[in-house]
Amino acid sequence: SLLDVAANTESALLERLEARPIVSGLHAMFSVGGMAGAAIAAGLLRLEVAAATQLMVLGAALGVALLLSGRGMLDAHPAVAPPSAHAARSHRGPLLTIGVLVAVGLMAEGIMYNWSVLYAQDVLQLPQAVAALAYVSFASAMAATRLVGDRVRARWSARRILTAGTGLAATAVGATLLLAHPWALFAGFACAGVGMATVIPVLYTTAARVRGVSAAAALASVASVGTVGTLIGPPIVGAVAHGWSLTIGMAVVPLALVALMVGARWVPRDPGAATT
Repeated sequence: SLLDVAANTESALLERLEARPIVSGLHAMFSVGGMAGAAIAAGLLRLEVAAATQLMVLGAALGVALLLSGRGMLDAHPAVAPPSAHAARSHRGPLLTIGVLVAVGLMAEGIMYNWSVLYAQDVLQLPQAVAALAYVSFASAMAATRLVGDRVRARWSARRILTAGTGLAATAVGATLLLAHPWALFAGFACAGVGMATVIPVLYTTAARVRGVSAAAALASVASVGTVGTLIGPPIVGAVAHGWSLTIGMAVVPLALVALMVGARWVPRDPGAATT
């Protein structure tokens, strides 16, 4: 969580200094890192490298990489004048709104990460090697979309991006669950990755631009609320799947995305973004 807030604070400040959208592209590298980590772990397991050894070696290597890359970060962050009592109260509402939306978005995203492969295996009865492509289709589409997401952010407002993206993702996942066919699964989950790709980058960037509070404090506040979604999403699906079925459990995703689409109207306007 500390790394998450620090990295997103730095990216928001760099975007402000660059005077152009860059955060979505940085989030794309997060997606690429997740895919690379899964691929490396799979390769090492095939070579029969013990999981404990993997954790020790890769953990040490990543620690060194973080120490070295940290030298390239900003030496100091721009100071933010202490807000008045009125301003301090006024920014809590927008940050709470964004935090709740982040929680809903991370809940849907976490469910896709944790349950997509099991859905393909248990419901569609796909072999394990093929079922793994359910996650790959979602994650790769998300990563690819985030690489071009900053171009979209330069033209569209945060509200419009959230409405269009969550609408696409909700429709795609809903259709996938109704059709219950392998090809619909891969296409639908890929479309969901496209729709959900810019949700978190847009919300984090909007939070960092809320007036009267520093980017670091705003992101920490939003992340503290948003993390709840990551924690509760996958267990909710598990509980519903245990009581009814995994298909009904996965229906939490389109429902969450519809809620996020409706909630987009309350996102504060981003003073640095387009208004179309």
